[in-house]
Amino acid sequence: MPALACLRRLCRHVSPQAVLFLLFIFCLFSVFISAYYLYGWKRGLEPSADAPEPDCGDPPPVAPSRLL
Repeated sequence: MPALACLRRLCRHVSPQAVLFLLFIFCLFSVFISAYYLYGWKRGLEPSADAPEPDCGDPPPVAPSRLL
């Protein structure tokens, strides 16, 4: 139980501004991590623009994420 008492004592001394700042930093960090995995990591798996197009008359399929 001493750990719980220490945690309660620490929570009393933390200001609301500090909690909001830490929450902001956590959200910012998670946005950067998400952007890295969504846009940075998958770039290498997509075919390059220099690849020859197929001879058929159909246009190449476009991923829904690329329509935007």
